[in-house]
Amino acid sequence: MSLQYRGIDIMGWTKDTLDSPIGQTQIDAHIDGLVRDYPTLNFIGISIPMNTNAEALAERGSNFGIEPATYAARFCNKIHAEGLNIIWRGTDCFFEGIYNFDKENKRNGKSVS
Repeated sequence: MSLQYRGIDIMGWTKDTLDSPIGQTQIDAHIDGLVRDYPTLNFIGISIPMNTNAEALAERGSNFGIEPATYAARFCNKIHAEGLNIIWRGTDCFFEGIYNFDKENKRNGKSVS
């Protein structure tokens, strides 16, 4: 017996787009196209920043355009509705140096006295 899994990575659609989030209609159409074009697909890989709006406000003075968990749900709900599994990668905006998070006096996302 052999197992074969097929996956596709859409992290370019999911990562680092919290200031200008992709709408649900675009997400649905994109995933519908993947399901159509890759009928043996088992997994879709996504990456969502794990920082919160409160952290964004404290660190950079403004909220994201969307709460990260809400954005993740836009993708997860559609992917699961298609009967597919998700390979999840959570990212940390501070750690990866995106969204202009202050890197001074910080360690592992926590303030250092």
